[in-house]
Amino acid sequence: MDFFPFINVILHPIVSFVVSLSIIVFVHEYGHYIVGKWTGIKADIFSVGMGPVILSRVDKNGTIWQLAAIPFGGFVKFKGDANI
Repeated sequence: MDFFPFINVILHPIVSFVVSLSIIVFVHEYGHYIVGKWTGIKADIFSVGMGPVILSRVDKNGTIWQLAAIPFGGFVKFKGDANI
């Protein structure tokens, strides 16, 4: 039965790290998005995470907001950017 407390001790910091990193990535990428919007550049995709898309939504301006499976990174693809 000592296995379960060990999982809790290991899993809690890992989940906390991933959630914290995702918030930091979101804020960072949102900075790119908002400056692009201020300068009149349309964002095609706003992504938190890389790899396969888990959740996706299109807003009224046509920007695809997505959450991807690998939480270590993100990107904003602006109109006219090269393919990622």
